[in-house]
Amino acid sequence: DMKCLMSEKIGVKSNSKIIIIENWADNDIVAVFKNNNDNDKIDIQYAGNIGRVQGLMEFVDIFGTIKNDNLYLSFWGKGALEKKLKSFVEEKSLLNVTFHGQYARIEQSRILNSTDIALISLADGMFGLGVPSKTYNILASGNPILFIGDLNSEVALLVKENQIGFCFDSKDKEGIKMRIALAGNPNVGKSTIFNALTGLNQHTGNWAGKTVDIATGNFLIDDDYSIT
Repeated sequence: DMKCLMSEKIGVKSNSKIIIIENWADNDIVAVFKNNNDNDKIDIQYAGNIGRVQGLMEFVDIFGTIKNDNLYLSFWGKGALEKKLKSFVEEKSLLNVTFHGQYARIEQSRILNSTDIALISLADGMFGLGVPSKTYNILASGNPILFIGDLNSEVALLVKENQIGFCFDSKDKEGIKMRIALAGNPNVGKSTIFNALTGLNQHTGNWAGKTVDIATGNFLIDDDYSIT
């Protein structure tokens, strides 16, 4: 997406004149290993700059409307929006949202491995202006990605093509709510709800680990809005 934007802005007629140097993860610092979370929730983690271009206020607003006691949202890092975000969380009494503050780079592997789902988000209008470097370290940690932003952006294409998470347009509030509202611990009835919504017949059982394969389905809201 950055290549397309540069071509458009500077009038380059041939994409061959633009050379892309890919970013990378620091494999000496970030590796795959799993810590036990400090709680029994499904943890969605944002680790990085808590700035204005990440669209975090919009995500927290959506997160706060989800009625799911299994969900937990944790922030690691600091930034220009941190104070405003904390005030919003306090005002809304969102007890399942926490801020852990800044962390040293040497701690990155431990922190990234302490979560269940890694959040990457970009505000509207950020298409082509950057690929969050946190993406590559998240990939190195082996975590699935929840991306909120332009569905044609580099991160969204990466996630969709490699089936390593979920992507939502930042305006798709209902889709975001429905997807993460069904997140939960093993053996709490997610497959039963999935069958009821989609009309499918995924096998269910009264023990953890019964549903391990990926299954997709669709259902309509008000006859014209489809969620997969």
